[in-house]
Amino acid sequence: MALSRDGSKLYSFGKDDKGQLGIGQRDRQCPKRCETVPQLVRFPGQETVILTDIACGDNHAVAISHGNNVYTWGFGEVDATGHQTADEVDIWAPTILNLQPHVQQDLSTLCIAGGGSRTLLVVANRDA
Repeated sequence: MALSRDGSKLYSFGKDDKGQLGIGQRDRQCPKRCETVPQLVRFPGQETVILTDIACGDNHAVAISHGNNVYTWGFGEVDATGHQTADEVDIWAPTILNLQPHVQQDLSTLCIAGGGSRTLLVVANRDA
């Protein structure tokens, strides 16, 4: 993935068999479901989302917006995206992660990391 300096544009490229590029499902010429040219990642329901941090796991991705929303997308079978669905489906576009049941409202996400089938969020009090 590549993020513009001002955080307003995110591009992804490479293998996309599990939604890890965040560009939606589409027919591709590449038999291995890949994108060789960087593709603009669009954030549903938003005209412009300013991102402050991005990270990738093996088959998923995560981003934090200036408004402190955490978006995840990609491989859904082991809940690496945090979107616990009954059928563990892949997430093909950036989707806001609902942290309310797990993280107090007065906390902000400071940074993120992705690895293998895991996502790590570092949070702190908003007043800190």
